[in-house]
Amino acid sequence: MFRIQLCSMKIWMRVFIVMAFVANAIGVKAQTVQPVRHKIALFAPLYLDSVFSNNTYRYGSTFPRFVNPGLEFYQGAEKALDSLKKAGAPLDVYVYDSRGRQSITQRLNSPDMRNVEMIIAHATLPEVRTLADAALQRKVPFISATLPNDAGIAGNPYLVILNSTLRTHCEGIYEYLQKYHSLDRVIVYQKPGTQEDQIKEYLQEISQSANGSKVRIEFKNIGTSFDSYSVQQGLDSTRKTVVISGSLDEKFGVQLAQNLVALRNTYPVTIIGMPTWDGLTEFNKQEYKEVEIVYTTPFYYTRTTSLGNKLAA
Repeated sequence: MFRIQLCSMKIWMRVFIVMAFVANAIGVKAQTVQPVRHKIALFAPLYLDSVFSNNTYRYGSTFPRFVNPGLEFYQGAEKALDSLKKAGAPLDVYVYDSRGRQSITQRLNSPDMRNVEMIIAHATLPEVRTLADAALQRKVPFISATLPNDAGIAGNPYLVILNSTLRTHCEGIYEYLQKYHSLDRVIVYQKPGTQEDQIKEYLQEISQSANGSKVRIEFKNIGTSFDSYSVQQGLDSTRKTVVISGSLDEKFGVQLAQNLVALRNTYPVTIIGMPTWDGLTEFNKQEYKEVEIVYTTPFYYTRTTSLGNKLAA
């Protein structure tokens, strides 16, 4: 199994770099005189009110998976802040649980949000819109650290999208197809949906404007309830087929891959997934090791230097 990482790194390292950038952007450095302190608000989906009840942990000896993304995000910020503190950075960082009892809107209106100079968040589409509006109103930068698109926001100079956008991922996929599969049959399997339509539109636009050899891409809508027969209809037993999972839905992608793996002895395929495949443990199973699986992720670091090895680890 081969995984192309057009850009891969752990969430905590990503936040670490963001915080270092923050310190540099506002001119934070150790000073001999009493420095002006800078106020930053950090929003993370920690689910503390769901995990704890009356200060008692509710899950016994287990750990709920839904907490992992927010916890990793917080750990990244914590590592960064420890380093910045040692460097003498005068930062006051307020951490807010975006899955707590108070909504993000309520948090934004709280007294301790006054004079905030920057907002950083692990946020969903609606949350990004809310935070971006607040940043525009306050005229402070808002860094969306994880969401790979602009949430439909336009004309807001205070919104910074750290993650590569969905279009960037599609461009990476198309360049990969040009380089390695220009002569193979390429099919995008999809289900109905707005994001699925967006992926199709991006790939079509990129194909029309791309330099070099053109890649002919077919699109097939197989719905949400499909079986191996539905998948098999688009394959060719006499030549390699490159199958792209044209949906960000992880369940759809895993189900598609399962069906393709089951057909691998008759239909040779290369499977290309979306950035949401990064971190899926399903593909660590033995049956997937006989199939070439490719997916895109936000960051890539070569292992040619000591730092590169640490970031890619």
